[in-house]
Amino acid sequence: MPLLAQADSLSLELQAGNALRDSFDYAGAIEHYRRVVNRDPNDAEALLQLSLAYLQTASFDRSLDVALQGARLQSDRLPQFNALVGLNYNYAIIISEYYENLVVRHDSEIVAFRIFNRTQATGASKIFGLGLTYWSMGRSPIAEECLQESAALDSTFSDPLFILGLLWIERGEYPKAQAALEQFFRLDPDSFLAEQARLLVERIRRKEQR
Repeated sequence: MPLLAQADSLSLELQAGNALRDSFDYAGAIEHYRRVVNRDPNDAEALLQLSLAYLQTASFDRSLDVALQGARLQSDRLPQFNALVGLNYNYAIIISEYYENLVVRHDSEIVAFRIFNRTQATGASKIFGLGLTYWSMGRSPIAEECLQESAALDSTFSDPLFILGLLWIERGEYPKAQAALEQFFRLDPDSFLAEQARLLVERIRRKEQR
């Protein structure tokens, strides 16, 4: 394929992925972004959007792998890739700390763990870890409970709000997602994720106006 035609084709794939992303069809967006990356592993924009899409579907390990690939390019997107590497690495550690216990213990024992941690100084972060792990396991209802409990225990802890926003977008509960993301933005306006929260809120508003 001539280089110009290939560039046009990759641009169309990226645009198609972005359109699906804006409609919160992350699975469809991922397919388009992967096609671009498979044909041009140095496409920084496709790598960035692919890493973000994996993040927004609780695929933290895949998001991390793609962010590392992007960081090696040393492009002008390097700060965003580095932020995603750090974020996904931290989340991967949190999930690994809880995953084994979650799959071998009864839910009643996890409830006891939550009750105990409500009285502890680090309780919000501990229960957030449970919520994050349950979400990565596809157990959305109990993930939602834990994330809401974590946010209620520490009103200054912003991470549960961002993850709740993503979870509610995934379930099509857009007003709740918007409220959580707006609260996240107010708590942490200078973070890399604050810009992502703002973009997600804009997409929700456009979707709700249709």
